[in-house]
Formats: sequence, structure tokens, C-alpha cells
Amino acid sequence: MKTIFAYLRVSDSTQIEGDGFTRQLAACQNYASSHGMELSTIYREDISGTELNRPVLASLMVSLEQNGHNVKTVIIERLDRLAR
Repeated sequence: MKTIFAYLRVSDSTQIEGDGFTRQLAACQNYASSHGMELSTIYREDISGTELNRPVLASLMVSLEQNGHNVKTVIIERLDRLAR
């Protein structure tokens, strides 16, 4: 089974308190499950996609760079969750 990471991002407190993370995680889990993949680590960030300083995304990139988990794939719910 291929091991992957998931990146979830919400922009503001209404999405944090709402279903932002829950909805994104469900979508990523469904995709992974239906494609024979296993979510190893889930990265959650609560900052605007327009911000350049995103510590969780930076941590994800470092994990991929170091590749200690042999992970080469990251899934996100939609492209706008990665950047605006």
C-alpha cells in the first residue's frame, strides 16, 4: 500500500469552528482509500493561503525533502487549499 501525506488548510476561525478540516479530511481519506493509499501524516494549517509564511506547509516540505518516510505523494482536497 502506498503511503501518502495529506495537507489541510483553513483560512479563518469560521472554517476552524465549522466543517473545514472535517470535510477536507473526509475527502482525502475517501480518495486514499479508493486508490489503495494509506494516509501516514495529516498536516493541518489554519492560515490564509495568501500568506507566504506557513509553518505547517514548510514542515510538510521538509518532511518530503528528508524523505524519511519514503513518501512522495501529498493529497489536498482542492487546489485552493494549497494556495490562492
